[in-house]
Amino acid sequence: MLVQHFFGLGESSSVLAFDVALHFGTLLAVVSVYRRDLWDMLTGKSWRLVFLVGLATVPAVLVGLTLKSFIEKTFVSPVESAVELLVTGTILWWTKRFQEGGRPEKQPAPGSALAVGAAQAVAILPGISRSGMTIAAGLFCGFSRETAARFSFLMSIPAIAGACLLEAKDLAQFPQSLWPHVLMGTAASAVTGFLSIRWLLGVISRGKLHYFAYYCWGIGLAALLALLFF
Repeated sequence: MLVQHFFGLGESSSVLAFDVALHFGTLLAVVSVYRRDLWDMLTGKSWRLVFLVGLATVPAVLVGLTLKSFIEKTFVSPVESAVELLVTGTILWWTKRFQEGGRPEKQPAPGSALAVGAAQAVAILPGISRSGMTIAAGLFCGFSRETAARFSFLMSIPAIAGACLLEAKDLAQFPQSLWPHVLMGTAASAVTGFLSIRWLLGVISRGKLHYFAYYCWGIGLAALLALLFF
């Protein structure tokens, strides 16, 4: 969903602005977990990683800008979202074949970075998990579990930061009475985001990412049944 927010797709400005405030909390969580990598990137010790993250962001930017009208139409179809959850589950299930340990390098090759970026571009669609798709793509490219997760979360930073910048004007229009709720939501998002990332990294390190397939399949099938019979 972060990529959708990056391009301002499918939500009213007020709801989107509050969502972006929550995502800012997630940004703080990612920065906290990967602060050493970010410090190296900012101080020039890892310019190659800066280049690779930027390169991986390009596909989502191109897709979001050129196919915005098409993407917005997918947000009004609950059936498409349910089907895409099933697709996400299937992709996550296949990661079990690629989690025995990959190449040891900490940074991907440019071609692999673009492949993971293409997966992020696909995740603009509703029902497609950004982190699930990008981590799976990294594993399919032969990354180690740690590298796949690390690169995926570092890639999330431009998307979240871009969303915050684009929607900052809407936050400025919030009534003062709502700011305590926004701040509490941001704080809660930061804490739960940090704990969730740590937990997810543990799941990935044990090669259990494919367990999330059951969740995606269950929610997707339940949604389809509800749409068909209710």
